[in-house]
Amino acid sequence: MAYTSKQRVIAKGTGDIYIADPVVGGKISDAEWENIMVSLKGSFTITQEEGDTTTVEIDQSDLPVLSETQPGNLTISWNAPNTSKAMWELLYNTVASMESIYTGSAGEEVIGVRMNTKEIKKMLKVKMRVGGSTYVFPNLQWSRLFMKDSDDDPTYFTITCTVLAAVDTSQPDFIVINQMDGSAD
Repeated sequence: MAYTSKQRVIAKGTGDIYIADPVVGGKISDAEWENIMVSLKGSFTITQEEGDTTTVEIDQSDLPVLSETQPGNLTISWNAPNTSKAMWELLYNTVASMESIYTGSAGEEVIGVRMNTKEIKKMLKVKMRVGGSTYVFPNLQWSRLFMKDSDDDPTYFTITCTVLAAVDTSQPDFIVINQMDGSAD
């Protein structure tokens, strides 16, 4: 079915956030997506920098004779208040055994965290709550910070993912999936 330019999809509100291991030799849609990420209300953003434009000018003209624009970085950022052991192990290097260092009380989960850099190799899929749009980011550079801003805020991770170009230039850098039949509203 062909769609006209008058049809539009308005996506708002952060719905489900999924992660999956990168797919090698298969379809991204067949990945084993896990819905283990959450975001503090109002913290999820997708932003793109304006980019850089380089011009070549000559003395004989007021206009450039060549103009090239490089796209700006596209980043996804959110605050994740889930500080469970699974999140620590995903985002940081952890100590495998804590028994010889610290013994927790009954009902406590003890996690040893190493602050050295951990490379996170995960794809990200975000489904918007309203509008039916889903965004899939297969190639990302992840960074994270552990934070607590005020007494009113929980402890959380600020996660920022920078979208990287696809290694195979015939593949997309990211994927947009729009529900056009209105069934996702």
